[in-house]
Amino acid sequence: ASAKDVTGMTFALANDTDYLIYGSKDDRYGETKYIQFHQLDPSADSLCVGTVLTRSNVAEGIGLPCPEAMIELSVLLGNDYTGPFVKCDDLSKRREYWESLRWLVQDGEHTEGSDGSE
Repeated sequence: ASAKDVTGMTFALANDTDYLIYGSKDDRYGETKYIQFHQLDPSADSLCVGTVLTRSNVAEGIGLPCPEAMIELSVLLGNDYTGPFVKCDDLSKRREYWESLRWLVQDGEHTEGSDGSE
């Protein structure tokens, strides 16, 4: 994608959802538009058809309170950084990961972690 795209018609064509999860929004150029490479349908005559996703559309579609919540969701479900802990075969390491999380309430105040600490 081009940082100088003033048309808002640049798309990230990839197999990496980081473009969607960490996508950016610029008031002049709009949101990052993501197309999953494996979803392209080249069977159309001269066009290649695919589904365009934006962080806002996906967040709204799954009921998140804001697009930025996609980042927190990726942490919980296992992204490039937390995936090894979430999917670890060692139950004690998985438990340690979940106990390390701290939840935030909407106004930004910390709530208790799962281990009872603040």
